[in-house]
Amino acid sequence: MTTEIWAPGEAPPEALEWGPVRLDRWRPDDLDDQYAAVDVSREHLGGFMPWSHGYERAGAEWFLGDSARSWADRTAFNYRVSDPTVGPDRVLGSAGLMSRRGPGTLEIGYWVRSDAVRRGLARRASAALTQAGFALPGVEEITICHDPLNEASGGIPAQLGYTRLPDLVPGPPGREDERHVCWSLRKEAWSPVRG
Repeated sequence: MTTEIWAPGEAPPEALEWGPVRLDRWRPDDLDDQYAAVDVSREHLGGFMPWSHGYERAGAEWFLGDSARSWADRTAFNYRVSDPTVGPDRVLGSAGLMSRRGPGTLEIGYWVRSDAVRRGLARRASAALTQAGFALPGVEEITICHDPLNEASGGIPAQLGYTRLPDLVPGPPGREDERHVCWSLRKEAWSPVRG
């Protein structure tokens, strides 16, 4: 898998909706909410998201700062996930589009806080991101990659019409020695009805 730096010609909207799920660009004033969502979910996230181990407020500050820098250079677009039916301002997770898989390709990543799993949040957030990603100039493919042991995460791309690649792929930057399951969807195959 390539690590060539590429960025789409423009950024997606700062707010997205898919059904009741709302995605809003992360802001510096989201610090307390972002940290609290990870803090309550450490055990849940720990098995598949190594960054959650020992997560401190400084980690949340770094994430929000990096999100702003990445948005500015169009290499990643990170959103807070909420659902007004659960609580209008409550952070229920995070989802984003990243350009780390090479030219013309964006990767979706997501996590949901432990007390909000199995409500369709990650699926709806991924549908919204797929739609927004394919609307960007130059984007022809979107991928979703996950730990092979995270079977629940694999159900999301399958429901949205993504195709599972036959071989495992290297993990994200800094974790390339890991092997992940990866799903791919080409722009011409996207059907928003699936979301």
